[in-house]
Amino acid sequence: MPITVELPEALARHSGGKKQITASGTTVAQALENIWQSHPELRSRVVDNSGRIYPYLVLFHNGRRLSLDEATATALADGDRLEIMTLAGGG
Repeated sequence: MPITVELPEALARHSGGKKQITASGTTVAQALENIWQSHPELRSRVVDNSGRIYPYLVLFHNGRRLSLDEATATALADGDRLEIMTLAGGG
């Protein structure tokens, strides 16, 4: 089941410059694991050693923001879009 994963520039540097990656999986966790197979350097940029998504990242599923607690368990369907965005800091 193909889905599209969109990456910000900061992460695209670790995917061979690709801002869009096609992945497969029935959950966000499975899609991310699928991405790690072809772009293993992205893993340490998206999740910590325990597999938790870094709090400075925001995930959107078909335009709906996912909480970090629900993100990896979220179900995916063919043609879905998953966006990974970085939070902007400032002060």
